[in-house]
Amino acid sequence: MTTTRERCLALVDCRSRVEQGASGRLGPKDIMRGLSGTGGFSISASAASRDKAAKRKQDVRTERCIYCGSERDLTVDHVPPKLLLMRPHPENLITVPACRTCNQSFQKDDEYTRTLLSVDVRASRNSAARSNLPAVSRSLQRPDARGFVEYLASQTTQSTVLGPDGSPIGQVIELDKSRVNRTGQRIVRALHFVEVGTPLADSVVRVGSNMGLRATDADTITIARALKTLPDWRDGSVGTAFSYVAAIGPGFSFWFMLLYDFFFWLGTVDSRGVKA
Repeated sequence: MTTTRERCLALVDCRSRVEQGASGRLGPKDIMRGLSGTGGFSISASAASRDKAAKRKQDVRTERCIYCGSERDLTVDHVPPKLLLMRPHPENLITVPACRTCNQSFQKDDEYTRTLLSVDVRASRNSAARSNLPAVSRSLQRPDARGFVEYLASQTTQSTVLGPDGSPIGQVIELDKSRVNRTGQRIVRALHFVEVGTPLADSVVRVGSNMGLRATDADTITIARALKTLPDWRDGSVGTAFSYVAAIGPGFSFWFMLLYDFFFWLGTVDSRGVKA
């Protein structure tokens, strides 16, 4: 009889053996640009706008944790989390100040996000996700990972895809979006600090997620039209793993973020009426 650890490792091994095809990265900017013929628009920023954004990032300084405001035991938090990225890490890492307590509090959700999204077959064409598979496999075999492995096994169900005999072709792990969205919320808070220069309380940030959006999908067009209502556009990427587009207005902003070429977060920040 197979153990829970063996079942989870089998899922990683199955994902690692998926045939790799030609890959063309499709990021938030590409999706928005592709909407030009369907009521969408181009998001190319002017040179002046990019220069102002670069200067704003250079000018951002703080001696406090951007998440809780503590001035003690400060570290740096990487955005997105470094464990989601390919090694060697890209040169354009984004960091924000964070106290050690906040930084460590993110680790379990970050590990969960890496594990579940890296092993998803839809991530098979992303080089950063592929590079994570050995690390994911090793992490599941650590003695101290037993609780995490048992938790993943409890989320495992039979696939809804059936084989020729009418039986499920394998097992899948049900994604806990609340955990992955907590990672997305923290990324929005950090990017807002980098782009706008002000920290946010988590109460003003809302994050949802979707997988495999295309430029012609109704949800994508709705998102694009919402983004179009705000005047100030920012965008960025970190390696091949992560990219984002932000539309920013007075006290309100949209954040459209892509991980591993298939997983999207959409975040909103509404700080209108919140006292500084």
